[in-house]
Formats: sequence, structure tokens, C-alpha cells
Amino acid sequence: MAGYHPEGSKIAHFASKKGKAGSSMAVFSVGGNLGFGLGPILAMFLLGFNGLGSIQGAMIPGALAALVFILLLPRFKRILAENLPKQTKNLEQTTKSGKRVGSLILLILYVTVRSWIHSGLVFFIPFYFPAFKGIAEPEYLVSTFLFSGVVGTFLGGYFADRFGEKNGLLTSMVVCLLTVYPFLHFNGTWISVLAFIVGASLISTFSITVVFGQRLLPNNIGLASGLMLGFAIGMGSIGVTFLGVIADHMGLPLTMNLISLLPILGIILALTLPEVSTRGSVTKLGKAIQQQA
Repeated sequence: MAGYHPEGSKIAHFASKKGKAGSSMAVFSVGGNLGFGLGPILAMFLLGFNGLGSIQGAMIPGALAALVFILLLPRFKRILAENLPKQTKNLEQTTKSGKRVGSLILLILYVTVRSWIHSGLVFFIPFYFPAFKGIAEPEYLVSTFLFSGVVGTFLGGYFADRFGEKNGLLTSMVVCLLTVYPFLHFNGTWISVLAFIVGASLISTFSITVVFGQRLLPNNIGLASGLMLGFAIGMGSIGVTFLGVIADHMGLPLTMNLISLLPILGIILALTLPEVSTRGSVTKLGKAIQQQA
């Protein structure tokens, strides 16, 4: 499944209208984020029939998706054929290699931090809230957190198209910083509201980071997409392992407080990233490129 994302993101990039790359990638990404929320519900539904004996039913959505792809394959091939041969003057051709690679590393680190926060909350919410907040069934918080990513994905894409990718990354981490600590320590109905806001703010950058990476590597759209969707997210999942070690040795409350501070690192990384687009106008980085040319 992971091998699908780079090629799918590349086609979404080529199919997007000028100035709407964030919105197009948001539409592409929302299906996966919706799947994250529906997956556990589907699994419980299937297991309810005959336990693990009915798990083969999970192949049905994949088979239907494969059928849709077969029908759309001619259109995908046409989109690729129209765009791949085009050679235009772009960031990769005009910026210094060191600056481009440095920005890409910063972006990968940003996605890694985002994944640490997101995966850490998903994995630890079911343990933290029953033990320390008296919530016997925290599953609804996990579902709220995951489903909010669908809304966040749409909003993030449109926000980036209007205000720029860098501003989208920065706003996401600022909102997360302001809400994740109250989410972990408040009581009552505010917990659900804050779970939604935290989840939406984090996943709002899912499509933005892909578009940002594609702008940094415009001649390697598939590679950029793979780095953002695969490598960086995978590194974030490895970080959850370290958070688990901290939880085992220093306690879950301390671990959750550390997670609530990680957005600070995300803010720092967002501030150090270059401007690659801003509502169709020439950016600071673009001006520097023109001067070099």
C-alpha cells in the first residue's frame, strides 16, 4: 500500500489547477485520513460476525478500489503523458543544492515531529484517560481525534493555497500548542472539543507538507511525495517507541506532558523553512532565485 502514495500524489499534483495544489492534495489525502477513522469501526464490525474468521472481509474495500483504478487507469496515463515531458525552469534548476537539501531536511523533521505528536496521542490516549482522568471508555476520544483529521485536511489545503504553505505549517503547530495541554488536563465536554481541534490542526498540514516537498523537488515529484508520506511518517512512528520507553521508566503523565511540548519544536522548524509560495505572488525565495539567475 505504501508504494501507492508517491505515484498517487504525483498524479494529484499534475491534475491540480494552477494555484490550487494544496486543495487538490487535500482532496487526495482526505480519503486516507477518513480511512484511519473508519478502519477500527470496520474491523470491529467484521470481527463481530465470526471473530478472526471473518477478517477476510477487509479485502472487499481493497478489491473495489482496485476496480476503480482499473477504470481510471487510461485517464491517469494521459495525465502523466501530458506532464512528464515538460521541462520548465524551476526551483531545482535555479537554487543551490545545499539550500534545497537543507530545506528538505527541515521539512522532513517537521513531519517527524508532527507524527510523534499524532501517533503518541493515538497510542497513549486509551491508557492515559482511564488511568488518570477517570474516563472508562476513551475510544470515542480516539475516534473524534482521527475523524477531525478529515476536516483538518480540507481546511489545511485551502489555507495553504490562500496564505502559503509555510504559514499553514506555522499556524498548525501554534494551534496545537495552545490546545493539546488543555486537552490532556481539562475535564467535561471540553475534552471532546479539544480532541477535535488538536486532531484537525495536526492533520491540516498532511497535504501541505506534500505540496511543500514537491515544490522543493519539482523534477522529482514522486520522490518528494514518498519522502513526505513514507519516510518522514515512518520516522515519526519510530519516535513513538522512544516515547513508550519514557512512559515505562518515567510515567505516562510525564510522557504526555512531553508530547504537549513538542509543538514548540514544530514552530521552530516552521519558522526556519523558506517561503515557496504565497497567494500567487513572488516569494522571498523566488526573488532570491531571480537575482541569482
